Amino acid sequence: MNNQNKIRGLPPDLWPRRVGPGLSVREGYIGSEIPTLPQGRVPPPYSLNSLFIGRGFNSQRVTVGVTPTQLMVSEYAWPYVIFNPSRNVGLTVSGTVFNTVVIGQIVAAGNTQASPIGVANYLNIHLFLEGTVAGPATNFTVIMQARSPITGTWTDIQVLWALEAGVHALYANIAMMGVAVDFAVRWTVDVGTTFNGSVSYTLKDGLPGSSSGLAKTVYLASNPGVSLISGFPILEGGRLDVLIGENVELWGIAEVPVPINIFKL
Repeated sequence: MNNQNKIRGLPPDLWPRRVGPGLSVREGYIGSEIPTLPQGRVPPPYSLNSLFIGRGFNSQRVTVGVTPTQLMVSEYAWPYVIFNPSRNVGLTVSGTVFNTVVIGQIVAAGNTQASPIGVANYLNIHLFLEGTVAGPATNFTVIMQARSPITGTWTDIQVLWALEAGVHALYANIAMMGVAVDFAVRWTVDVGTTFNGSVSYTLKDGLPGSSSGLAKTVYLASNPGVSLISGFPILEGGRLDVLIGENVELWGIAEVPVPINIFKL
């Protein structure tokens, strides 16, 4: 009777296994240093550089706080992937610069410096104006501004629109010009002139980070003394592949609360 006939009718888990060469677990270890792995979690010798995924592969969602936060305690030495996910990378974000439905009809000079738009981690901005200019002396001008991150001073970058009386639906592509850290607009209006409408924006080509810069970077350490200076940084959209030792604690801190994913391989 050949081997095929011998295993007919047996479930797959009872089929004979082909034995191949492997590495000795003792190679490179001395005495009590020999590692022990949980049953069923040993990768095959041909796994090369692949990540070995066990049956319990799933992420643990943890929020890193503005004070040192304990993220986990490793029960035994094992590899983990720590991921700081980003929803901005390569995507677009849209919103409103101002809307007269909210701020009221424009009859005098003003600006949006009190509610700037964070553009630190975007390469391009596109602007849209929709509204009506009316009055005997009709001149309504919208000017783009950027704020210095050092002094906080707002600077005029360029005139976006200079409008006369009428109904307008306009677009401005300023690309990267003046897209620094914070974006705002100011406007001037002639006496007796009014404007009713809105200016909206679309930010393009998001980069790792947040609209306010590196605020969503998390900093890790193996002790509760972790800080924004001493911790190991993981940028938004970044990951860390790490082997955490037995009974080692993982702590984190961030400038704002940041949810991260911890995968146990």
